Amino acid sequence: MPRLIKKIIFFTLLIGASHQSLVPRPVAVLAEKPDVFLHFICWFVLSLAILLAFPQKNAYGLIAVLFVYSCLIEVGQHFVEGRFFSFSDMLCNGLGCVGVLVGQFAYMKMKKDKTVLVDD
Repeated sequence: MPRLIKKIIFFTLLIGASHQSLVPRPVAVLAEKPDVFLHFICWFVLSLAILLAFPQKNAYGLIAVLFVYSCLIEVGQHFVEGRFFSFSDMLCNGLGCVGVLVGQFAYMKMKKDKTVLVDD
């Protein structure tokens, strides 16, 4: 897939996540269930998308910038009616971001170990 399309996909996902995070919602909807899993999935997918869109950049730096952006959105929710700031949401945002790096590390480790086994 061409890199331009990957960048378009990433920015589309980022705009969608930003919009959904900052749209006012009734408090009753938020109180029904915790949305920490949604935060994890959202920022995991965004982290994966940014690494695919910008493969030549430093992965740790990209993930750090994305996490800071997620924290800014979380702070911004404090000023939106029907939304509120939550440390647990920020924690899950961070876990989603870091989860991609852990997965990438595990994949590279397994790939390296498999290569060693084939060479024996």
